[in-house]
Amino acid sequence: MQGSAAGAGGNALRVVRTTRDQLGVAWSAEPDPLCWRVVCWDSRDAAVARLKLSGTHRRATFAGLARLPQPFTIAVSGLADDGAVLWQAGLADLYLRADRPAGREGASERMRTGRHQRTASQGRREPVSPKRPKKDLAPGKTGKTRKPKPKKKTARGK
Repeated sequence: MQGSAAGAGGNALRVVRTTRDQLGVAWSAEPDPLCWRVVCWDSRDAAVARLKLSGTHRRATFAGLARLPQPFTIAVSGLADDGAVLWQAGLADLYLRADRPAGREGASERMRTGRHQRTASQGRREPVSPKRPKKDLAPGKTGKTRKPKPKKKTARGK
């Protein structure tokens, strides 16, 4: 899940969210740059996403990564108004999590609790017909419904 960190301050850049489709990172940096440049590369060293965030941000999430080759590398640079790099850090060897669906983590966890999870040996269920099969009728009986019973009269309904 989390790869090796390089940059200012050991734990300055860290992974905060990993799903089947998303990688989220957060950083703690002392300088207040004009903006942050956050770049994500796939295993082919192709830049698959670039973000430019205002200087007040300290988090970024990349979505839509499931179809791309893993592992990923993410780099964050804090830029001054003249383009100089004030702060920089990166994480390498980041993998998406295969056992958790994308989306809100709390909601997906609540939906999965209490459900029976099948093993591979159990296989898939056969599709069920929306109608129930008809019961075999006893000889001499027809499949018609019974005559409705009349309502009982009460003291009020005279």
